[in-house]
Amino acid sequence: MRKCNALVLLSLLASPGWAILLLAMVMARPSAGADPSLRVGTFDVDASPPIGSPLAYDPCKEVT
Repeated sequence: MRKCNALVLLSLLASPGWAILLLAMVMARPSAGADPSLRVGTFDVDASPPIGSPLAYDPCKEVT
């Protein structure tokens, strides 16, 4: 039974999906000392529809 489990593990590790995942993880890792090219910020937006504007089935009556 151990030999069978080892073969299953080897077949999983040999699949191209693992190689792609490993390559993506290595490529996504930022290099030491480099400025990040992606920066994250926060913002606040009120996207409420105006009162009376048509929605899916009924017009907007109240925005809470």
